[in-house]
Amino acid sequence: MNYYPHHIGDFNNATRHLTRVERSVYRDIIDLYYDTESPLKNDIKLICRKIIAVSEDEVTAVEQVLNEFFTVVNGCYENARCKKTIDEYQNSISNKSKAGKASAKARKAAKSRKPKAKKAAEKNLTGVEQVLNRCSTGVDNQEPRTKNQEPITKCNSRAKLDYSSWPNLPCDQVLNDYKKLRRDKRAPITQTVINSMGIELSKIAEFGVSVDQSLIICCERGWQGLKCDWVLNHLEIISKDNSGNSQNSRTLAGNIQAAEEFMITMRQSDE
Repeated sequence: MNYYPHHIGDFNNATRHLTRVERSVYRDIIDLYYDTESPLKNDIKLICRKIIAVSEDEVTAVEQVLNEFFTVVNGCYENARCKKTIDEYQNSISNKSKAGKASAKARKAAKSRKPKAKKAAEKNLTGVEQVLNRCSTGVDNQEPRTKNQEPITKCNSRAKLDYSSWPNLPCDQVLNDYKKLRRDKRAPITQTVINSMGIELSKIAEFGVSVDQSLIICCERGWQGLKCDWVLNHLEIISKDNSGNSQNSRTLAGNIQAAEEFMITMRQSDE
């Protein structure tokens, strides 16, 4: 056992008359009892060796504690309270093991029954569909529909969303890169997202930053969302010189150009 309950009040009441050495020896013997989960062999020298009782006073304390708190049963020192606690612990472990095996067996049985039940359901469903076809058309053998009868048209994913709220549309490469970033973060692009970004992109455009430039910064920083303050702060960070001085004469247009040049370099290195 790695743990056993220790009731301070009960222990103090039971050992109030013992010396400090005897109380210490008693705790060591109890720890040994719980650790082995079995009564201690009737061998005082062996017990003294295991709890490191070396001096004459310690050996005497071991003998007194064993005689007072333990009973010799079948050649072993047994303690009633320790035995009860260990029995309860072992029964709990046994019950949990049985419950786990029963649960695993039930899951295995359910898994083996599932394909049969699914096959039966599909068989019944097919029979119902055949009956319905005969009742509705009066013909048993209908020609199956082919793909040529109902052509499937692929819609452009860009056409599904309305980008009219954006100042202008970015180039395909930048937009696809941003879409990939959203997919990697498991954040789908919805119309609500497009409309919200349109508001922020319009604010950013007032500072001379294009939609392409804004989305490039998003891809560079790994942003799935977009705020006007984020882009402006990012451009201010780029404008800092190597000394860390935030006061720089570089204009916002120069910052934008530096960001564009940085992204072009990054794309060329990827290629």
